[in-house]
Amino acid sequence: MSRQTTIRHDDNLGRMAYPFLPPALEWEIVSRPLGNAEAMKAIYEAPALTLRWVKDDKVLDLNIPGMDTETFLARSGLALSIARGGYTLSKRLSRVMRPYRFWGFFDASEVTIEHNPELDGRLWDGCGLVSRTFVERLTGRLDSDERHRRELLHTNRFEVTLLHADGQNKGHVLVVDDLTCDFLFPAGSSKGELALAGNQVFVGLVPVHHSDEMCLDIQSLINLHPFF
Repeated sequence: MSRQTTIRHDDNLGRMAYPFLPPALEWEIVSRPLGNAEAMKAIYEAPALTLRWVKDDKVLDLNIPGMDTETFLARSGLALSIARGGYTLSKRLSRVMRPYRFWGFFDASEVTIEHNPELDGRLWDGCGLVSRTFVERLTGRLDSDERHRRELLHTNRFEVTLLHADGQNKGHVLVVDDLTCDFLFPAGSSKGELALAGNQVFVGLVPVHHSDEMCLDIQSLINLHPFF
């Protein structure tokens, strides 16, 4: 069974960062495994925390000295909804409460996000497009070394996390040259359990590198039915 682990604000993350957790907050994230009675007892008896969510087989507790949940949410701009339950909300939180190398906060007027009703939601589930010009703009804002700048500029597919006033968009996006907006998704694809209050948009990109071979489980093959 995995053990309790702790990530702190002053750990060496290799020039990656937790976008919603600036080091000045002196934060720590404690990860505790779900499991036997002893493990559950440790979770129930954990000291006061700022925010808690579940990821896979672990419970993660964010602790910021002197900051309760309401204060942290007001400071970060995160708006939570448990309309679909705590587990679904935890999935949304996990997308932003993790380290990123390529990320940024933008004014809403700087990022155009189109949700197109003509795109088939089944075919485009978890998929979208991003303009190459946006990737270039993001690159210009980052203090990256030459190797990572080159990686960002030459990647043609990213795992994306967008957070805005209407919710969260996540999935994979292809980089295209002639897109008339910055991001294109099917209508209704924003997840409302987690949103970013105010006039900000958070963008996090993770390069996806492919192989010439692909392994699929049975369910994934079934899900690809509309394509093949």
